[in-house]
Amino acid sequence: MDWVLGLAPNVALRRHVEALEEALEEALEEALEKATAERVEAVPDRGKLRRFTQFYDAAQSWRRVERIIARVEVGPEGSDTRFIVTNLEGGRAKHLYERLYCARGQAENYIKA
Repeated sequence: MDWVLGLAPNVALRRHVEALEEALEEALEEALEKATAERVEAVPDRGKLRRFTQFYDAAQSWRRVERIIARVEVGPEGSDTRFIVTNLEGGRAKHLYERLYCARGQAENYIKA
């Protein structure tokens, strides 16, 4: 059985994405400085930058190492990082997060409505 689940952030997971968060914050600052009225596309999605990364890790309570995917988003309000865990071996991190994990949540919202 294949699965994709949300994962609560913790200190151990955040250590894996610290460098990416810092790099995105710097890139956002540079992009905002360069952006003009004609070049709003330099900072898409209302001034936010989004990147995905993946790594393998295991909590002490887990029996094995699992694939963790992190979605790191940085905007003027700061950084917002979300984590998911999956046993799927294939597929790009962005695809798994946006097309599987988020799509499942959106489907649940339609059912609730």
